[in-house]
Amino acid sequence: MRDKKGSVYEGGIREPGIIRWPGKTQPGSTSDEPVCGVDFLPTVCEITGIAPPTDRKLDGASFLPVLSGGTVRRTTPLYWHFNQASGGPQVALRSGDWKILATLDKSLAPGVAITAETEANFKAAELKDFQLYNLREDIGEKHDLAKEQPAKLNEMKALLAANYQDVKGESPTWPAWQPPAAAGKKKK
Repeated sequence: MRDKKGSVYEGGIREPGIIRWPGKTQPGSTSDEPVCGVDFLPTVCEITGIAPPTDRKLDGASFLPVLSGGTVRRTTPLYWHFNQASGGPQVALRSGDWKILATLDKSLAPGVAITAETEANFKAAELKDFQLYNLREDIGEKHDLAKEQPAKLNEMKALLAANYQDVKGESPTWPAWQPPAAAGKKKK
């Protein structure tokens, strides 16, 4: 797969998971259904019979059906946002087999300090430079379909833009912070 940790390409966000739940999961079974960390709260709520919180928007969906060979019933596509990605796109969204990625017009390299200016840049950043992939046909994200599939690109851009605005609007403003390497250099 393309790229590595610190990236929103599949090589940076896709990793295997293992679940053992005697009497609930079939030993040796596998699934290609994508799930994400945001799916854990809705799953635990369903398992325990507790209603999910209603005082906030939940991006995830229960993956309990996957444990018996089913699929996740998503109302919100999978979404990743990494302001200090290791290069290339910082935002990605997956809907079914399709994945769209975008860069931000204001971004920072990994390890940059958080300041009032960087926080303002993150809050003002807009999406640009879109890439489109069909992961069923191209798991390595080698063939960008953005120019070949303009209708699908526009559909996915609308989904991405809506999710991006939601996340940007809900994201906190972080206090000032120096990366540990930079802080250590200043102590000399």
